[in-house]
Amino acid sequence: MAEKKTQPATDAQMREVTLTTAQVLAKQEKRKVKLHQTTGAEPRLPDETVCINGHIYQIKRGESVEVPESVYEVLEQAGRV
Repeated sequence: MAEKKTQPATDAQMREVTLTTAQVLAKQEKRKVKLHQTTGAEPRLPDETVCINGHIYQIKRGESVEVPESVYEVLEQAGRV
């Protein structure tokens, strides 16, 4: 069976994915989150970055903020909340 070749996404296609993702995230329920300050062997970073399909969230540590459900889930799976 012949292997199907795929083409890389164009810049226009990537922009569309990013815009669509932004719209989906904007419509999601928001969750309040307060990230822990880093301790011990972890680097002392002032914020945490979450990127979903090109849409980037920078979340300050030690401050309560509201984030879309998908962003909260990424933080939860990473053990950050």
